[in-house]
Amino acid sequence: MSSIGDAAATDYPDAVQRELVDPTLGYLVWLFDLTSTRDLSISMVLAIPGGTLSGHLISRARWYKEWFESIGKAGIIGKEMSRLMQANFAAAGRAEQDGGLLDHVGKYVHIRDGVFHTGSGTMPPMLWRVRMDIVSAWSLGPPPEREHSEMDE
Repeated sequence: MSSIGDAAATDYPDAVQRELVDPTLGYLVWLFDLTSTRDLSISMVLAIPGGTLSGHLISRARWYKEWFESIGKAGIIGKEMSRLMQANFAAAGRAEQDGGLLDHVGKYVHIRDGVFHTGSGTMPPMLWRVRMDIVSAWSLGPPPEREHSEMDE
């Protein structure tokens, strides 16, 4: 019989979870990262602190590619910053052949065209990188269309 303090006990759950990332979400993100050479995406909604985020799950490599491109669109300085950042990451050994970067801290969900919804409004679509351990709920598919109600008035 195992005691309450026994780390190997399987009959009682840990009082504090050691892994706060949903394993199914982690597996889905891992699958998308395996397909980094293809432009795959799937609609999803994430519940995160402050509201919900709806957008398209993409691979880490695709996210970095689009992120560097978005920095490069910020005029001459943006183009130079994008070039310098990519060169520095490559020199540090963090650049991968598929265009992604080696991440050594945390697990992330990479979202394209992410719209953050709060009680007071929405933010416009943009790239989002969300730590998986702050996602409290998620679903696949776009958010349902919300009908106007008396509560909105």
